[in-house]
Amino acid sequence: MSFDAVLTTTIHIPTFFEGVCANARDYGHEDIRFYVIGDHKTPAEGGEFCVSMEKKFGFEFRFYDVPQQIAIVEQIPGAERILPYNWGGRKMLANILAYRDGAERLIMLDDDNFMTGSDYFGHYGAVGRESELKLVSSKSGWFNIYHGVVEEKALPIYPRGYPWSKRFADGEDWQVTPASGTIAALNGFVLGDPDIDAITRLFSPVRVQAMADEFAPGFSLAPGTWSSWNNQNTALSRAAAPAYFTPPAAGRNSDIWAAFVLCKLSGHFGETIAFGEPLVEQIRNPHNLWRDLEEELPNNKANEYFLDILRAADLSGADYLAVLASLIDSAVAAAGAGGEIPDDVRRQITMFFEEYRIWHGIMDALS
Repeated sequence: MSFDAVLTTTIHIPTFFEGVCANARDYGHEDIRFYVIGDHKTPAEGGEFCVSMEKKFGFEFRFYDVPQQIAIVEQIPGAERILPYNWGGRKMLANILAYRDGAERLIMLDDDNFMTGSDYFGHYGAVGRESELKLVSSKSGWFNIYHGVVEEKALPIYPRGYPWSKRFADGEDWQVTPASGTIAALNGFVLGDPDIDAITRLFSPVRVQAMADEFAPGFSLAPGTWSSWNNQNTALSRAAAPAYFTPPAAGRNSDIWAAFVLCKLSGHFGETIAFGEPLVEQIRNPHNLWRDLEEELPNNKANEYFLDILRAADLSGADYLAVLASLIDSAVAAAGAGGEIPDDVRRQITMFFEEYRIWHGIMDALS
């Protein structure tokens, strides 16, 4: 049976599922399955709430507490090393399980993302399929996807992890053209409190009100044009899903470096990363912004070296996993060659791809 999987990890009672299930029911979607990864801080009521949602709406919920996860991870060589507890990337275990079970699309959703009323799963139906697109390309090879949103004070904002050398210099070197193409991943935009870096949050509160008319209801990046994007409210195609991972070596920005990897891989196949609908409203969980800043700084400093290696990598292979293997080999060799890369940055980049290599082995065994 073909189904879409909703994947999350939470340390709270996941009450946001009430709105997700109601949205799916109201728009007539039936083949939805929920994978919920608990953690040490997740209350026992979290699993009980998932059971209540299954009874109320009829969708299958699979809640995994820590003892259940231990039993699962013991059967997956290398998983314990790359899936630490007390970390948002723990939801990658849900990705493994949903892919193993045959999910057609993997939809990653954070526990502070709330429905806005549109057909959530209907929008994600385009992922993995040939679609008509507003295709954005740029001479620089970069595009700030937040050109596609309206911020209430018209602040110039960028998604977290966007390279600093490309900010405030993107001007009008981009163009939008109609095209058709296959969507490897769709990153739904977040209204209210979007994903931006801690420096911007410390400078000023930011509130996104809507999509910009020029880009609504969505747009895609042409192969070779990149942006940073996180993995909340994001769907992966079945073809691309096994090649997407957030190695803990990259810390808080692990999802950002993973996004750059998927930009590279999808471009190799002439596929695209899309943005826009479905929109969610984020009521952001409490954060220590100074701690966020401290955790983001190492990646901000290493970003340019990482991106140079990624852009220059030679790729080969017939599917996403095969091409990922060639990327890992190329990137590790380039990082090891040294050059002007600082030692700490070289170690981080190398560890990122070595952890990615473990993920590749796990997903290759399932494919």
